[in-house]
Amino acid sequence: MKNAWKGLVVGALTGMLGGAALDRLMRAGHAAADTVGRAKEHVKETVPAAARAAGHEAASTGTAVARRVNSGADHVVAGTNR
Repeated sequence: MKNAWKGLVVGALTGMLGGAALDRLMRAGHAAADTVGRAKEHVKETVPAAARAAGHEAASTGTAVARRVNSGADHVVAGTNR
């Protein structure tokens, strides 16, 4: 029984350190889950607007390309009718 108190102290310290480590891991897990939730909300808000902007840009680019092709075709046709 001379060393029993040493075992109790070592066990208490080990338990305290283990518990503190588990608490930190739990807090880190909750923080990560919160961050993921906020990121999901941000993506849900941002992606549709970005997709709409990209669609408008693609449509205007397509219109500009079509105008240039038609203009080039008009020049070619006008050149062959001379």
